[in-house]
Amino acid sequence: MNNSILTIFSVLSLIFISSCNKEEINFTPIPVDILEGDIEYEAYDTTFVLTAKDLAEGLTGYWEVLLNTHSYELSDIEDPKCLFRGELLGHYKLRWTVTNGKDEKYEDIDISIVGITDSINNETYRVVKIGNQIWMAENLKSTHYQNGDEIADGTGIGDISETNAPKYWFPYNDDLSNVAAYGRLYTWYAINDSRNVCPSGWHVPTNSEWTELVEQLGGEFIAGGKLKENGTLHWFNPNEGATNESGFTALPGGMRGYGGPYGNMGYAENWWSLSENTTIEAYSWGLSFNNESIYFGGSDKKVGFSIRCVKN
Repeated sequence: MNNSILTIFSVLSLIFISSCNKEEINFTPIPVDILEGDIEYEAYDTTFVLTAKDLAEGLTGYWEVLLNTHSYELSDIEDPKCLFRGELLGHYKLRWTVTNGKDEKYEDIDISIVGITDSINNETYRVVKIGNQIWMAENLKSTHYQNGDEIADGTGIGDISETNAPKYWFPYNDDLSNVAAYGRLYTWYAINDSRNVCPSGWHVPTNSEWTELVEQLGGEFIAGGKLKENGTLHWFNPNEGATNESGFTALPGGMRGYGGPYGNMGYAENWWSLSENTTIEAYSWGLSFNNESIYFGGSDKKVGFSIRCVKN
């Protein structure tokens, strides 16, 4: 009888000890908020840093993609600051889940990568928001106006100095392989046309719109560096002051003289404004590899320069 009582007591003691051990396991509490920032984003680039809160000891987390209209990449699904890469015009829904080994919590975010679709020219463009303006983040590639009319191809045309109001586009050095990176070059007469060279809802900027952009970036003496793609993949050394902190990603696409020769690829970039300076000149804006300034002035309307469109 005494042995039975002792056995029962031992079993009860083990159950009690086991219960105490279970109660001693401490799970790290999951915070109320596990994300940083907004839950809906309009991204103006195809690369986006996801922003969850850092994880306390005892917590783990992971990202998963719930919805995607285009392909994507995630650098590290367990990193709260994971690098996400999508595609232009893509829409994505992602979920961040945090667990402490017992409980879990998740929150979702929506990302839309904003861009332009130009169905007339079968082109898409990245865009960037700078201040209150939205700009194309690439040079224009149009070969047709928005009503479908063709813009004349100036490849191999030669000297147009004696041509009255010539409306042409050119690939740099008459080589179409340059268009993908640098876009096309246009005479001013080609862009000063009511049929519109820019995608629908966009236009060639005026001088005042260029000025607004430059002032937003701190003025003409430093704005150039903030507009230029950094590094020397496209720009020649030293690519002075280039940071591209604006996201504008200016490349040195060069220009075409009205007499026919091309020049300055790697060294400089020039864009037309829609504003005239004189009857034979219009204002243009330019960048150089050896200066962080942006400069502007009057240029002959028959010269071939690049175009950046701005949203209406």
